[in-house]
Amino acid sequence: MPSAAVAMLCGRVKEEFSATLDERTMREVVGQLRRRQKIEAIKLIREKTRLGLKESKDIADDLETVLKWA
Repeated sequence: MPSAAVAMLCGRVKEEFSATLDERTMREVVGQLRRRQKIEAIKLIREKTRLGLKESKDIADDLETVLKWA
């Protein structure tokens, strides 16, 4: 289960980009970031949200920051 900070970030993604990441996808992305597979995480975000590369990378960067502090 994602932490409160990760859940809050999911809410921001929905508001800012009009895109959603379901819980299963979010767990996959978090797992990839923890295994230092950032490119794979960005690809998954792009695939699930249909966002561009920059937006997907921004989301991955924000998640990575949250995970470092969690």
